Amino acid sequence: KGLKKTAKSNFGGGNTNWEESRLGSYAFSETRLVEIVEKLCESSSKDCYTFVEEHEELIEKFWFSTFAKSKGEDKNFFAWLCIENVKDMNECERETNPCSEDQYCGNNEGSYYCAKCHLACKGCTQYGVEKCKECAEGYQLVGSACTDIDECQSDPNPCTGQHRKCVNNHGGYSCDCIEGFIEGEGECIPKPKVKVMPLVIICGFPSSGKSRRSEELKKYLQEELKKTVHIISDTSIGIDKNDVYSDSKKEKDVRANLKSSTQRLLNKDEVVILDSLNYIKGFRYELYCVTKSCKTPHCVIFCDISKEKAHQFNDSRQELEQYHKDILDGLMMRFEEPNPNQRWDSPLFVIQVEDQLPLEQVSDALFHRKPPPPNMATQNQPLSSTNFLYELDKVTQDAVSTIMDSQKTCIPGDVITVKGSTEKVSLHKYFPYFPIFFFVTRPVTLAELQRHRRQFITYTKMHPVEDLTKIPNMFIQYLNNSLT
Repeated sequence: KGLKKTAKSNFGGGNTNWEESRLGSYAFSETRLVEIVEKLCESSSKDCYTFVEEHEELIEKFWFSTFAKSKGEDKNFFAWLCIENVKDMNECERETNPCSEDQYCGNNEGSYYCAKCHLACKGCTQYGVEKCKECAEGYQLVGSACTDIDECQSDPNPCTGQHRKCVNNHGGYSCDCIEGFIEGEGECIPKPKVKVMPLVIICGFPSSGKSRRSEELKKYLQEELKKTVHIISDTSIGIDKNDVYSDSKKEKDVRANLKSSTQRLLNKDEVVILDSLNYIKGFRYELYCVTKSCKTPHCVIFCDISKEKAHQFNDSRQELEQYHKDILDGLMMRFEEPNPNQRWDSPLFVIQVEDQLPLEQVSDALFHRKPPPPNMATQNQPLSSTNFLYELDKVTQDAVSTIMDSQKTCIPGDVITVKGSTEKVSLHKYFPYFPIFFFVTRPVTLAELQRHRRQFITYTKMHPVEDLTKIPNMFIQYLNNSLT
């Protein structure tokens, strides 16, 4: 474009022949080159100006040694500059690091990538404990490597609670209950002797070692604890991972298949390990709801690995077992890292490539921890007699009708008597002349009463009472508290 824009230009003097004989032809002059370069990056990004500035000498060399000598015949500037002479620009050597503080920069041909530093590092040049710029909190420099500080060896011991032991973790520690005790309201209480059917959710990048960790845990549970263990994986349900993970609909169907397979195998005597990507936090939440409905504990094991290492492990597999590069990059980009502060990702065990799997801690989390309470929505309603449901509906409807009719002649502050209620209920005053009443402080609409009635019926169906005469009192109490 620069050549076309300056093709009909010249030095602008009156005697063109004299200018060309004395100053040289404008077509191959330095003046024309300057005009072209000045407008070269007008519609480009900031990187264009940086590139031109860094390769100014090569641009001049092409102009005078190639373009001018060929009298303008050789115009393939791109091939000469970018293919034959310019080496790949290393973006990682710029003054401003393009990656965040907890990442390191790696150069690719024509581009760069950012990868996560080791947990021990606060800034790094490459992945590994010896590549740290500074040691992260909870780590100290020993020789040339950032090493975890074992807080449990300090004096005094940081865990002072009864029946507790100190467990060293990456960059910190935890005060866990000793064998035979579990967490309960801030203290360690004796574990109940109940059978559980725990679920282990393995997650991480593709080729991060999830299957190896699953087999390690299975071997430990079978040999040491004599448990029956099932592993559910992409392989066990027979899928072509490159075909499935390239199609969002197929991937959704596979997740549903994994979830249903997990639900079928959960029982009181066996352990289920879900060995899949599990990279979507919404799917991990669905699995958490499954454990709540089954009243069983669970834990999440996160195989933490850098993208660079995952590519290396994937390349070392047999060709038929490898992920395609675009599929692998896409899955790593979409991965949602588990967060220990979220209840569906807790307890969370973060395992680095070189770490040993904390088998005893995982076992404690599965068998010595109280399972989460089930949601009301996940529980089947208890069986109730037909008479109970009839009385529940009739009594509450009669109460609503009585309140609506009485409000026509009452003013706010009056007491409304409700048939069948014997309990004296008042929020502000006590009236001994009315053994059964409902106290109104403001007009109440029918829609509001019906809404509270539906809520009361839903709750009472889940918690039925044997004595039907208690229903009127319970409903009046519920209304008094709700309409305060």
